[in-house]
Amino acid sequence: MPEINPDLQTRLLTPREAAGFLSISTRTLSRIVQHGDLPIIRVGGSNRFTMTDLTDYIARNRVLGHD
Repeated sequence: MPEINPDLQTRLLTPREAAGFLSISTRTLSRIVQHGDLPIIRVGGSNRFTMTDLTDYIARNRVLGHD
């Protein structure tokens, strides 16, 4: 996995930014969170995401080859 700029690792992303990074809709992002597959950080009444959690999610869901 490529190195991530340390400033990006600690920056909190909004749901829209996180969904954009994953190339999915915010609705799909909400489903992933509800299933417990992606952690969130609560800031006040808002959900936020770390880049580290997003890249970890990608790594866990990577599929090589075909079944």
